[in-house]
Amino acid sequence: MHKYPQLQIGDGIQIPELMSDVEVLQRWLKAWGVLPADSKVDGRFGPFTKAAVERFQTLRPPGPNSIYVPEGLDVTGIVNQNTWAELLKVPPGEVEILPRPEVAAIPNVPGFDIDRIVQKAVLASLRDVAQRTVPLILAECAANQISDRGQIAYILATAEHESHLGNLMTEIGDESYFTRSYDPPSQVARALGNTELGDGPKYRGRGFVQITGRRNYTDWGQRLNIDLVNRPELAVQPATAAKILVIGSIKGTFTGFALGEFVAGKSQDFVNARRVINGTDRADDIANIARFYYEALV
Repeated sequence: MHKYPQLQIGDGIQIPELMSDVEVLQRWLKAWGVLPADSKVDGRFGPFTKAAVERFQTLRPPGPNSIYVPEGLDVTGIVNQNTWAELLKVPPGEVEILPRPEVAAIPNVPGFDIDRIVQKAVLASLRDVAQRTVPLILAECAANQISDRGQIAYILATAEHESHLGNLMTEIGDESYFTRSYDPPSQVARALGNTELGDGPKYRGRGFVQITGRRNYTDWGQRLNIDLVNRPELAVQPATAAKILVIGSIKGTFTGFALGEFVAGKSQDFVNARRVINGTDRADDIANIARFYYEALV
């Protein structure tokens, strides 16, 4: 049985939880030749993906071209049970349509002016998603008793750099890229704890902080009591992603360095704070982003 939700324009954008399903859709559209081979599989159901769905549906009118749905497909741009069936080359009865995730309510975070933070610190292109995700991250900071302004600023800067504040909750790349980059027996695979062929694509970067590799997914599955090993796509759920970002930064689970070693009170080493996530990669750039958040959090 194939299990997917009904998909439509905006999915993977307004609802990040659906990014993995949209990625599956985009791969099938490429396989059918209605989405160009050089198109990005990015998990974002925008106008380009909708047009490809409509092209596919147009090619499945009533008759012999619609092998599994003889009555043909309605040209709607919406991926329902019948469209999934034709894409997957199975009868509709072998496709179970899953409930769509509910859009989480934006939490109220006392003590923070969200509009000010978004307008002063966030790039214009990310402000729409930031209105939803910045409060979520701030609420998770509050839940973990994090009140240090510098630490909060760096956590937000990390989310902006790694995932565009949730606009890119899944690492971009095709199957061959992740296989080549992260599958065993490479040195990178060993560092990530990837032990089986296919671990590279399966455990690609996800979430606000882009956790990567079987070791990280196993660790966070145990910490949060979620089966991330068998269902790694759950790491893109905003609430889960916020916990991983905040708790991992404070406790130092990603690299062994905790954020408090570099940023605490008057000590604000935003440059070396990058060691909490990924060595010194783009350290200066992320430090500058953190300074914008620090000023906006006043």
